[in-house]
Amino acid sequence: MKSSTSSGHVVHQSERSDANVNIIHSSGRHGQVRVELTSGLSLEIEPVGIVDQAVQDGIPDGWIGKADVPLCNGHLWGDTWVWVAFDPVHKLVIAVLVGERTEEEAVRFVARLRARLADACQPLLTSDSLPHYIGAILQVFGVWVQLQRKGNRGRFPKPRQVPPEGLKYATVHKERKKGRVVSVTTRIVYGRKEEILALLESVGQKINTSFVERINPTLRHLVSRLHRKTLCFSKKREYLVYHLHLALTYYHFTRYHASLRVKLPEPIPTRGSGSPKKWQQRTPAMAAGLTDHRWSLRELLMCPVPAVPG
Repeated sequence: MKSSTSSGHVVHQSERSDANVNIIHSSGRHGQVRVELTSGLSLEIEPVGIVDQAVQDGIPDGWIGKADVPLCNGHLWGDTWVWVAFDPVHKLVIAVLVGERTEEEAVRFVARLRARLADACQPLLTSDSLPHYIGAILQVFGVWVQLQRKGNRGRFPKPRQVPPEGLKYATVHKERKKGRVVSVTTRIVYGRKEEILALLESVGQKINTSFVERINPTLRHLVSRLHRKTLCFSKKREYLVYHLHLALTYYHFTRYHASLRVKLPEPIPTRGSGSPKKWQQRTPAMAAGLTDHRWSLRELLMCPVPAVPG
């Protein structure tokens, strides 16, 4: 998401048979999250961006300062992007990075995502057609191999980085005319088509980026610095990072997500003549097994958090 330029909490660890989710969410000067998912998982990744025109690549963007003019201390004012990795099953934002829309930032973002996954986890990644992802995913997830030389003489070829067995990545390309989407095509970059389609079918999904695109308006709603055409732009990228992580902590632990509710085995009677309670509302953290209840704002803000070096 693109935006004008945190906090987290230590919660109990939980292991689930379906995804073996083990998340340690901590924060200090820089929030850190480690999400260990030891089974196949579909993750959608996109940068979010805020300009005065339409959202680019399904991303909310932001604005820092008032113009693309370098400051005396070397910092730059102007557009900035929020890169987001989203788990569409538990509705968790796995990784987020505020920065530029460059290949270097794409590598940083994918590396941050990889650090939050279990060592053996090979998730299914889907994104838009931004070309930066292909090289970044290969650089972070790839393995080095030494190719054999042809014949018995001469030097060996230089080691080459190749995608590991089990790495799955697909892209979605949307063609637009006059601001409207006229066609949507998909492309499988890494992995076998049969495995990818089978994994998506098991959770009732197809190759798409609709879930990460839906989190963009949610972030715009929660973070005023991402609002469009207002005076709420961020004067410093540092404070956008703080605001964004605080909003994500609220989103994960305090805010119910309508699509995560589960039907109760037996309806619970309510006071008076009202209808009985049939559904159990859940937050993304509850759905992932990180906590067993919705956190109040007091509980959220009073939770002791150790400082993170660096």
